[in-house]
Amino acid sequence: MNEEPFIATTILSLLQQTDLDEPVEIIVLDGGSTDETVREAEAALGDNDNGKVVCNPGRTVSEASRIGLAISSGDKIVIAGAHAEYPQNFLSVLANELNDPTVGAAGGTLTSLPGRKDSIVSIAIADTMNSHLGVGFSHRAGTLSERKDVETVAFPMYRRRLFEELGTYNGDFVRAQDLDFHLRIVSAGWRIVQVPQVRVGYYVRPTFSSEGRMAYNYGFWKPLINRYHQRLSNIRQLFPPFLVLSIIIAIIGAVFNVFPTIVLVWPICYMTLLAVGSLSVVLRTRRWRLLPLYLVSFFLLHFGYGIGYLAGFVRAVLNPIRSV
Repeated sequence: MNEEPFIATTILSLLQQTDLDEPVEIIVLDGGSTDETVREAEAALGDNDNGKVVCNPGRTVSEASRIGLAISSGDKIVIAGAHAEYPQNFLSVLANELNDPTVGAAGGTLTSLPGRKDSIVSIAIADTMNSHLGVGFSHRAGTLSERKDVETVAFPMYRRRLFEELGTYNGDFVRAQDLDFHLRIVSAGWRIVQVPQVRVGYYVRPTFSSEGRMAYNYGFWKPLINRYHQRLSNIRQLFPPFLVLSIIIAIIGAVFNVFPTIVLVWPICYMTLLAVGSLSVVLRTRRWRLLPLYLVSFFLLHFGYGIGYLAGFVRAVLNPIRSV
């Protein structure tokens, strides 16, 4: 919804795929955009017989996936985000991975791009989200060197039969629907693979406020997914909430003289880590004037995610989403 700045780029990148054995079918699900998203999408599709724009009255990703699956015809499905630009080998490489009968889904890595190229804040956010300090050792860091098995990956290609066997995205999850589905895939005995040949460009949030909200939402839904599946999807997700809790405890303890002053060593260590991480990004990008913005962006990613995770943990304890 309201993807006017990006939708044409996304559609054109999917229409320009190479080395395919069959035409690409593109179904754009619009959740009631109030800008020019629909017009831009229709213009990008042109007179392509295999493309259409369809209304998504539910206005959620889960509902969009159900509608798209019902009216699509292929046996390989990609639920492609509109904030992304896909390389020309995207579909062909992933389709080839599905030739392995044990693979249920395959995806690549992400390279973060500024949501607004004329905004130094957006550029700084993209640079930090291309850093391991910003997003950990995940598909978002975009540094994969060899094919590997994973539990989740961004914008994968699925076998249609997975949706027939396991159901579609769970509408109870406002965010992280793909993670829930991917854990169901792995639990059913299928493999999910990530390949380095495919690097998707992902347009990140353009402002610090939207970055903070994004990080909060990412964090909030992780404990609910964990409770739903009765498992921890990865260990690295625990670092931000631990960071937030430990710093809050350290500061309160020092202020009220509950703990020795030495507990402030941890916040100081964290600030040092931010400084070193920001300097490493500067050395990579040569954008020295963005150093203060890198510090802010890292802080928002860590604390937004950590606070969201703690709030989600409370929700998961008090009012979990039940499996059906």
